[in-house]
Amino acid sequence: GLGTIGRHSLLITPEFGSMVWLGAVLTEAELAEDPVLEKICNDCNLCVEACPHNALEKAELNQQVCWDNAFGDNEDTRNWEIYCHKCRDICPFNLGSENKNFKR
Repeated sequence: GLGTIGRHSLLITPEFGSMVWLGAVLTEAELAEDPVLEKICNDCNLCVEACPHNALEKAELNQQVCWDNAFGDNEDTRNWEIYCHKCRDICPFNLGSENKNFKR
């Protein structure tokens, strides 16, 4: 019930689109489940076209290609960094409800 998975393999939520990071809390408390949501992504393929490494050219994300080019350790700052998020940036749902300013 949090959201649905988009063509870019990222979670898209109704409130925040794909601009979310997931975390977890472990509990033994009984919690009510959220209802399953309808698909949010409309398969516009803007993320496929925006990927500079062609990690989305097949039906399933090539996770290794994405990982090798999108994330890594910055030797200068000694921090783990995200280098590429073009699929997230171009997604019409990146801030929640469909952003009509994106044109195909």
